[in-house]
Amino acid sequence: MPLDISIEKGRPPLSPPPSPRRPRASWHLRANAIVVAWLSLTVVAALAGEVLPAPRWLLIHVFLLGAVSTAILIWSEHFTVALLRARTPPERGSLTRLAVLNTATVAVLAGVSAGPWQLAAAGAALVVGVVLWHGTVLVLLVRRALPGRFGHVIGWYVGAAGALAVGGTLGGLLAADVGHGAVHERLSAAHAEVNVFGWVGLTVLGTLFTLWPTVLRTRMSDGTRRWSRVGLLLAAPGLAVAVGGLLAGWRWVALAGLAAYAAGGLAVLKPLTGALRRRRPHTGAAWMLGAAFVWFEVALAADLVVVATRPAHEVAAALDPLLPLLLVGFVAQVLLGSLLHLLPAVLGGGPARFKENAALLERGWVVRLAALNLGVPLLALPVPQPVTLLGWALVLGSALAFVALAATALTRARPAKGGRTWSSLPAVAGVAVGCLLTAAAVVTATSGSGSSTTVTATGSRTVDVTLSGMSIRPAVIEAPVGTVLTLRVTNADAQRHDLRLATGERTPPLTSGQSVTLTLAPLGEPVDGWCTVAGHRAAGMTMRIIPTGTAAAPQPTSGTGHNGHGTNAALDL
Repeated sequence: MPLDISIEKGRPPLSPPPSPRRPRASWHLRANAIVVAWLSLTVVAALAGEVLPAPRWLLIHVFLLGAVSTAILIWSEHFTVALLRARTPPERGSLTRLAVLNTATVAVLAGVSAGPWQLAAAGAALVVGVVLWHGTVLVLLVRRALPGRFGHVIGWYVGAAGALAVGGTLGGLLAADVGHGAVHERLSAAHAEVNVFGWVGLTVLGTLFTLWPTVLRTRMSDGTRRWSRVGLLLAAPGLAVAVGGLLAGWRWVALAGLAAYAAGGLAVLKPLTGALRRRRPHTGAAWMLGAAFVWFEVALAADLVVVATRPAHEVAAALDPLLPLLLVGFVAQVLLGSLLHLLPAVLGGGPARFKENAALLERGWVVRLAALNLGVPLLALPVPQPVTLLGWALVLGSALAFVALAATALTRARPAKGGRTWSSLPAVAGVAVGCLLTAAAVVTATSGSGSSTTVTATGSRTVDVTLSGMSIRPAVIEAPVGTVLTLRVTNADAQRHDLRLATGERTPPLTSGQSVTLTLAPLGEPVDGWCTVAGHRAAGMTMRIIPTGTAAAPQPTSGTGHNGHGTNAALDL
């Protein structure tokens, strides 16, 4: 049963639209399998933790650039065709855009985590190119379609594409390490704001005008078109002003732009509450979308406070505690809630299969909803580490349950040669075995990361280490075998740095003037150290600790190391 998001008075919300072409169930099967695969990789990245070269950066970008961006490309095109009653674009073009986006995503992930930076920059350029291509396709669909009630929604999608074009450009500059100190921090803040509130936020806000009443199975509120236009006229220019203010270092300009964006979000709230007064949420999808919008407003209010109280170059660091609210509470919950409602409608198979898939994906939704939303504050608040781990267990458990159920639904939708459907067992087993193998790899890698020989402590020494100017001073530390080194690490630069050692010790991202002390095990072999901010290791921000009386291993080359934004453990969002 195809989804009809053009809800009108007196018309059933899920009746098939009079589309000139049959919905592409096979296309959605292949395309959404990619989204589920990226979600699986997100769970794997979270479980892998410190085994990855840049755990925190990779976790964020596997999810946002992989799963979320792929889903936006798929569903914004689908909604545009359904809303405009337009002819579906050629499948070859849609598949090509998806292929280019995913190739670019892999290039960005590989280039930032393992180098060289040119690979990441090329991937960012491809992301910008494909999203502009996508936006052009949407504009052409609007121009070729007959006038309708829902063309205003497409403006949100085009604005979101423009936001990712800006965000991808800023990401490429960050990967290439263009700008240092306060300039780098302002680039980071603008990059985060335009991607989350622009590419994701504008897409979600525009979609909710039609998706929300559809999920509630009620009619669209009167005045929806007017509020949509008002919201877009406030949100899109407001975000542009906010990003420009952050880049220029003008705090009050950035605050004014963000306030306009927030006003646009409130305009969206008007028709959504009207639909809510007519029908209360009664499905897992409805509750997830509603909870996600609440987290969005909470995170946006906190963002306003941060921008109002911090200089532009400190915004990026101050936004770190908000990441669980945005990435888990808002973005992840929107993605899971939307797929919960949309997948059964587009996978085909007739009314019976639609009900079967819907019941499958809704299985245990109350527990999954409670677990995910309980996990969000546990990740965001300054609580003891065991409580944070509990939060991650709740969030990842909810996500993993959806991945297993979605994999089952996608597998059932693919017919076998004899017309029968594949068993769901391989999909569920594959997900379970993959996660078990990842956990085993994490345990094995962690247990084998230390030195193979025991070194007896023969003395101690404290060394002051300074991070500044794309260098670590001293770059080489020599000490006798068995020395217990204590490193007093201080960031003397205007931008954030950190220090990670090959033996596993690490500092959190340090702002200007911050210091952290690291105590190492008795020295027995050479130890490499580096800054994990994107591009910094490639630029030569490395150090080496050498035990005297042994042959030092060859110096590592600066261009082939691991790097990435910020880097506490992956579970320290």
